This record gives sequence, C-alpha cells and structure tokens, in this order.
Amino acid sequence: KLLRLPSGQQFPSLQTLSIQSNTLNWFSYSDLQSFRRLEDLRAGQNKLICSCDFVPFLQSQLRGEAGIQL
Repeated sequence: KLLRLPSGQQFPSLQTLSIQSNTLNWFSYSDLQSFRRLEDLRAGQNKLICSCDFVPFLQSQLRGEAGIQL
C-alpha cells in the first residue's frame, strides 16, 4: 500500500493514475503537477485530508479547467 504519492518524474508518459484503496491521507496539487501527461486520477477509498494547498485544484475541477479527470 502507498503511504505517499511517488514522484511523477519517474513516470513521464503516465496518463492514468489509480491510487485507490491505499493508505494515502494527503498529497498536494504540486505533487500532481509532476505527472506531466496525467489525464485521469482515481484516488477513491483513501482517507484524504483536504488541505489549503489542494483547494485551488478542487476549484479548477469544478470549473472544468484542471485538465485532469477525477
């Protein structure tokens, strides 16, 4: 199980990231930005804690501007 999100620099062509059912509780928008080609993020069934760093990402999702589908 993942405790933290790996660096996207290790996966330069990754388009879909499924991190469901892990032990993640936090990652930042900048962590996601390291996945340059990410289009689809599946992060359900984690005990994620919403942080101030993540709010702009969620707001851009609601406006359809993020470029990443949740």
